[in-house]
Amino acid sequence: MSASPIDYFSIAVTTNTYAVTYVQDKLFYSGSKVDGIYSFFRNCDELHGEIRKPTGKKDEIIHIQGNYDINWLPLGNGASYYTVSI
Repeated sequence: MSASPIDYFSIAVTTNTYAVTYVQDKLFYSGSKVDGIYSFFRNCDELHGEIRKPTGKKDEIIHIQGNYDINWLPLGNGASYYTVSI
């Protein structure tokens, strides 16, 4: 019995998932304050690890697995966006 050609090949399929953030307010990505939570979105610091919630109940911490670079791209009229592969 002869094997069919498909028996000799395997196909690797990879998929990527992206998160897209779109804003129309330049204060999300620019401004004089570049520390704390602003460091990730205004100062191009790598987003990773433990992030303390900056508003409301400040004892909440978000744990981010992986490392993400936030690079804003302009769309015009003050709107910008960034994408990250997750």
